[in-house]
Amino acid sequence: MNLQYTIMTVKKICISTALFTVFFTGYAVSATRSTENSNLESIQKMADLKKLHKNCSSLLQKQYMDIEKTQKYLTSQNKDGSWSDIDYYSKNYSAWDPSKHLSNLRIMAAAWRNPKSPLCNSEKLGDSIKLGLEFWLKEKRIALNWWWNEIFVPMTLGHIFILSDDLLLDGEWLNKFLPYFNQAKLGYTGQNRIWVAEGVLFKAILLGDEKLINAARKEILAEISYSKTGEGIRVDGAFHQHGKQLQFGNYGLSYLNDISALIAYFSGTAWELSPISPFRDFVINGMMWILWKDVMDISAQGRQIKMNSQIDKNRTVCNAIELLAAQDPSFTDKYREEPIGNRMFFTSDFMVHRTENFYASYRANSVNVCPVETYINNDNLLGRYLSDGLLMVMRSGKEYLNIAGCWEWNRLPGTTLPATPLVRTGNNDDPKAVIFPGRTIGESTFTGGVSDGKNYGAMIYSMNLDKVKAQKAVFFAGNIIIALGSGINSDSPYPVATTVEQSLLNGKVFKGENYFYHNNIGYSGKNIVLSTCRRKGNWKLTWGGYKTSVPDEKDIFQLTIDHGKNIRNGSYEYAIYPDTALKDMPEAIKSYQVLANDENIQAVKLKDNTIMAVFHKGGKLGSFTTDSAGVFIIKDDMIYAADPTLEKRIFNLVIDKKQYKIELPSGDFAGSTAAVKR
Repeated sequence: MNLQYTIMTVKKICISTALFTVFFTGYAVSATRSTENSNLESIQKMADLKKLHKNCSSLLQKQYMDIEKTQKYLTSQNKDGSWSDIDYYSKNYSAWDPSKHLSNLRIMAAAWRNPKSPLCNSEKLGDSIKLGLEFWLKEKRIALNWWWNEIFVPMTLGHIFILSDDLLLDGEWLNKFLPYFNQAKLGYTGQNRIWVAEGVLFKAILLGDEKLINAARKEILAEISYSKTGEGIRVDGAFHQHGKQLQFGNYGLSYLNDISALIAYFSGTAWELSPISPFRDFVINGMMWILWKDVMDISAQGRQIKMNSQIDKNRTVCNAIELLAAQDPSFTDKYREEPIGNRMFFTSDFMVHRTENFYASYRANSVNVCPVETYINNDNLLGRYLSDGLLMVMRSGKEYLNIAGCWEWNRLPGTTLPATPLVRTGNNDDPKAVIFPGRTIGESTFTGGVSDGKNYGAMIYSMNLDKVKAQKAVFFAGNIIIALGSGINSDSPYPVATTVEQSLLNGKVFKGENYFYHNNIGYSGKNIVLSTCRRKGNWKLTWGGYKTSVPDEKDIFQLTIDHGKNIRNGSYEYAIYPDTALKDMPEAIKSYQVLANDENIQAVKLKDNTIMAVFHKGGKLGSFTTDSAGVFIIKDDMIYAADPTLEKRIFNLVIDKKQYKIELPSGDFAGSTAAVKR
């Protein structure tokens, strides 16, 4: 019944009934207002639902409309609604081929719906979309990997139906596909929870089910918060999935993309997503830190390492951030501001150091952090050591661009590793040839870092893996990166080496007295061996989605410090100068002093008198004494300290005979930096 007609009718009844007492008159007025409010609420809900539907459709049109691809799909579609280039019987876990069928239909639906499209409301295109949907119903394709069935299929069908609302007006279409929509059931954690909730949301919009919209929104809001389970946003801006595993470029990237879209979907409705401060923190203090010069840092990417993934993932982040900036205008400048400084992701054993001219990161793992995962969906089959002291340094962003297919994976930059054969000789194209099982948690009990948030940061990785032990300290000091190794002991049958660098060869390599210079980056240290070569590789071992062998060749620049076999109490020392001109290298190599590099203490001193030190147990270094193991930055005016074990609550320190008691963070912030003035 029309709301205006209802209100007018009630008013006429009230006026014409002269025998009503004051009580009944008051009751009638109250009843009238109640009816008015009820109908107004109903109209508002309908308006919100319509707005929500429109927001979804508008954004999906922008994201997926591609006229060229639509024309291609139209002309290549078979009479039964299928496409000949799709393997509808695919059993691939990582790249399930039948998913392309729904992706094609989504692109076609966006072109059909968008008013700016030359194919908008095209009858031919509409018939092709229906034909494709009928084929899907008939074939009933089911993936072996649950993710496709419970997440991708319901969500993508939701996109298609939202875009094709006028085309699929017959309620029978929705009824036929409800079993597919119902495959998405609320639950899970982290990004999996968001994906499922998004699929449920689209079904709720199509059904006009307000309660289901509320339920989906509740699930989404629960993940726009700091994680208490170990999966999702962490308090330091990191993102974890599959346990306490850093997942910026895989699940974290999808989380960024989806939450940015969901904020836009709900905008201007009663379901607006607020507050979003933890998500904002994740973007500004997390995701933006691992992008550099149009690429994403491989070490933060996760397991889906394939050709051009560094560029593609960076582009996805930038697009999502632009969408977010439009929805969160008070923080637009922050979203577009390049991070500068040193940041320790203490929940992830990961440090990033950025200046105006270069980017560097150091990634490790411990009993508190999961290593980079391997084997899942046949991804990252060679990546056993990808988070075992990986030190990445970039100026142009092209240093490691598409190098992964040709990397020597047991000689990764920054690592100290045995030359373990990760695949059987002569069988590099067979995923089953990989020898080692994956690791679900790290081995080290003393790994972590300290940061002043600006110019200085220090990390320690106490490695104990594959019969090799090493104390690996890295110090970031403004424009210099210093790496110290001590206590290197090996019972591995394979030779051990510390890799200073393994990047793409770009131009001439200069050799000076105690230093090398390549690609505008300097390297100094003892016993460094230079190697350049043309190396062959295969991308099929980095990403499970490749159907066949994907061979590649790259020119490689490599610097290593060879330790040999059966090493006992070995050590190394080297420095990297990412912002030093070739002519300045002789002077630059004098810019720091190693104070100690043994099983007890690893420490350096800079020209400004700043000392950075790792104490593996309580001890004394010059005028500085600590009662227990820790990582420290000692400046003229400040002391910064962190506990890699996450267990201590107090450091008792002495500097120049003055005592300091530093209370250490606990709970979710255990392992983070504490600071005290001198």
